[in-house]
Amino acid sequence: MSRLTPGVSVVIPTFNRSILLCQVLPSYLTSPSVAEVIVVDDAGTDDTEGRIAALARDEPRLRYLRNEHNLGAPATRNRGALASCGAWILEAEDDLALGEGCIETLLAHAHATGADIIAGRRVWVRLGEDEEQALERANLNRRPLFNEWLMDFNSHAITERDLESPLLDATMLIRREVFDHVRYHEPFGGQSTWREESDFQLKALACNYRLVFCPHAVTYHYSRASQSFGKNRLKATAVYAYRVYRNNLMFLQRNQGYLRANYPNSLLLGSAELSALMYGAYRTAWLLAAEVLRFWRARKYGAYSWK
Repeated sequence: MSRLTPGVSVVIPTFNRSILLCQVLPSYLTSPSVAEVIVVDDAGTDDTEGRIAALARDEPRLRYLRNEHNLGAPATRNRGALASCGAWILEAEDDLALGEGCIETLLAHAHATGADIIAGRRVWVRLGEDEEQALERANLNRRPLFNEWLMDFNSHAITERDLESPLLDATMLIRREVFDHVRYHEPFGGQSTWREESDFQLKALACNYRLVFCPHAVTYHYSRASQSFGKNRLKATAVYAYRVYRNNLMFLQRNQGYLRANYPNSLLLGSAELSALMYGAYRTAWLLAAEVLRFWRARKYGAYSWK
């Protein structure tokens, strides 16, 4: 790892999303606590390198790394973290913008609670919405923060105060020393993966690190339908559904002992294969419903393109 600085290193893995990446980057660079933003290009074929080089001429905190071969998101996250220099590492995303003061809020609450890993709320911005409208809609959500039956985290949850939680959002602020003992499990692979952050978080818990949910920090995740929608979406949805099953199976096999000891009410504690199939069916149904909504909103707001 590089020589440490007291600030935050932001790690953003990316793959062929140069336009959206450059739209969300300012939300990271406006934070005074950010020492560097490391964009790790997972061997993409678009113009990400050129766009980042142009931005970096006026922003010395912006760094660009490129994988020689496509490694998948978990390995790309590990590479960015190992190349970073901050006392804290924010694992971020190339289609996600930070709300105002997000990093400073997470830092303050991490120090106040003694958290080693802390994350806030993630609000999905639907096509036709702005961030304020998306937040108003998300605030109507009253589902609990954590579902032990399905080992699911509700990123829209509202709580009155910071709460410890075994699972958090994937965009999380991590104390650097955690990476001395825990890494993203690279066989999860892929770009839009599933459970790699859950696996990381449970492994951190097993090492006695403290995980905290902070409801006062908000991030905004932009809908995939705001970029394109068409035939390729069906293929992408099928691939994603398969990865949900495969990665959930891997997650259960790797963490079965810890789950049995600490979350005996989970419905995922039987056969790992059957549990992964059940969970995969549940998530696929949810995903298909979301795709129908994206399709409808894309047609409604004139963003539909058959590609």
